[in-house]
Amino acid sequence: RREGSGELWLSFAKGVPRIRLHGRADSPQFGPGEMTLIIDSSKRLLYSIVKLESLHKGDCLVYPFPDPEQEPGLMRRIERRRDQILRWQASNSSMWKQAGVMHADWTKSYKLDAIVDRHGEELTGLSLRKGTHIAKTIKLSEPKVRSNVMPEGALKPGGLFAPPEHQHCEPVADGQDAIAHIELIAPFRKSSALNDLLLALSDRARHPERWPRLFLAMSTVMVPG
Repeated sequence: RREGSGELWLSFAKGVPRIRLHGRADSPQFGPGEMTLIIDSSKRLLYSIVKLESLHKGDCLVYPFPDPEQEPGLMRRIERRRDQILRWQASNSSMWKQAGVMHADWTKSYKLDAIVDRHGEELTGLSLRKGTHIAKTIKLSEPKVRSNVMPEGALKPGGLFAPPEHQHCEPVADGQDAIAHIELIAPFRKSSALNDLLLALSDRARHPERWPRLFLAMSTVMVPG
């Protein structure tokens, strides 16, 4: 069992999804560490910044978004998931005013439980389960910050959605000696939450009407862990 905590920032300002995920966890082998992911869909780039305190070392790697045209099978799975989530949203629209748990098929084997608050107005967590086995639980804690505009300076050097300015970020192809790599494709080409999100964002750059904010937001929340 692994646990961690972190922050999630998501912006749709000017119609461009930008995401920042920051997490902290303890590894039995390496001790405490931090990882930050910055996803810039305008450039179709993912920045991964890893810091391990015990090794006094950090790395930054840049990953290009996967190409949806090269992954037709994965895209069909993601599109089926998207369509199911939209049907779930439409059929349960009245339930948003009720407290409880709403269910959706995330994959053929796993169900997604979306937990809403007692007023039915906010998503408070997500759980991914296979039968009665809980594979992942994500709790959205306070404070939640909302705004109709992007935070000032978010795209400037050092800002929330800007690549790190204090260290060199190298392409993943050149980072063989980095302390950590992200395996975007899961074994046997099964769904990977991060890779699925990047594929959806990559396709959205060409077809924005296909990918509603609700689905992208839920896909983003599913990435940690």
